Amino acid sequence: MSLRRLLVVVGGPLRSCASASAPASAAALPSPPTALRVAPFSSTPNAFARLRLSSRLANASASSPSTESGGNRRNKKGSSPASTNSAVEDVEEDQLLMDAMPQGVSLDFYKRYLALVDALDEDAALLKADKKRTKNSKTQVSHPPPGLLDGSLLRFLVAETRSTQDANLLTDALARWRRHPRTLEQDGADNALICHALINNVNDAHGSLLLLALNPFKYGVHLSQSQVHLLMNRLASDVVNSLEANAASPLLDNLYKAFAILLRSNVSPTPQSYLPLVCAGAYSKSKDAWEYAKTSLREAEWIFGGPENLPPEIYNAAVAGFIKHGEYDSAVSLAERVISVASRLRLEAYTMSGLWDKAVAVLSEPNLNEPIANTEDAFAERWTSVAEIQQMLLKELKEKDEALYAKAMASTK
Repeated sequence: MSLRRLLVVVGGPLRSCASASAPASAAALPSPPTALRVAPFSSTPNAFARLRLSSRLANASASSPSTESGGNRRNKKGSSPASTNSAVEDVEEDQLLMDAMPQGVSLDFYKRYLALVDALDEDAALLKADKKRTKNSKTQVSHPPPGLLDGSLLRFLVAETRSTQDANLLTDALARWRRHPRTLEQDGADNALICHALINNVNDAHGSLLLLALNPFKYGVHLSQSQVHLLMNRLASDVVNSLEANAASPLLDNLYKAFAILLRSNVSPTPQSYLPLVCAGAYSKSKDAWEYAKTSLREAEWIFGGPENLPPEIYNAAVAGFIKHGEYDSAVSLAERVISVASRLRLEAYTMSGLWDKAVAVLSEPNLNEPIANTEDAFAERWTSVAEIQQMLLKELKEKDEALYAKAMASTK
């Protein structure tokens, strides 16, 4: 299918911008459609990109010299002039398309997107014609373009998603696919491909996945429990990696919106569902996120019945959060109540609370120097190192308790 066939204006086929015998002009451009059926964030740049490209193609066609006839003539390398001209035209059209398409969108993705939109518009026109012909009959006489009924056009588009701008345009394509007059295939396998593409294939595209998941009836994307957990983990990382405390507020909202997907769908939250909520508050600079994290931990314990039913990582995060935010008594209380808390965190909690004898006792525990790579904690690299804690403890003991200092020195050797 040629690129000119693909270049259709949003809402209908693109009329020719100029005749073959006359050069294109601004007056020859068609007026933008009066009623757009696409969300404004993507339809406006789309329409103008197509109009701009069609104008460039018309100008290029009018200014290009005519080729000599004669299919039997060959160039120096043995290829026919027709094939050479076709290859040159493909390169030129690709360059024109790159100049005209929305900024940041990858070329292969945009070609797939235009192919999908073209097929949807063509099929909509066929269905409209069928309705006029058949009137009261329910018989459909049209044959949809290839790739619609089997869903391959949509899957090819998802597979080409490479940038956040691609992801934004993918949401538009999914909305078109969903509202098409003919029922088109979009099942759990397609949703899994979409989730994988927006979380694993593209950096910072999980915001688009959240948008899709929050509007399942518009986009047709229904996430499973495990997929929601993956999305929440990425959103929690956004909160933690935010450099400013006040910047975490909208990111925190996104995290709890993702958690709400579990509450309104046919799946229920699990103990693992609360882990990103607690981690986001424990390891970020946001005080609001930390208050929400403590509330989430209490809620999880009330629902699931205590430490034995919750993942150990959630308590490691909570103790780390108490230490980070200066609530040392709470850190000690939780570390003593939950035996699964990492030794390194208990050592730091005792040291910061001035419980020297308990801190020295932890120094002799065999798993104190366990490598972070062996833990399941997503943010364990943010814990204070054992060497730093030991240095702090020895400094305090040297000034205040010589006997414990000698014992601690013996344990660190």
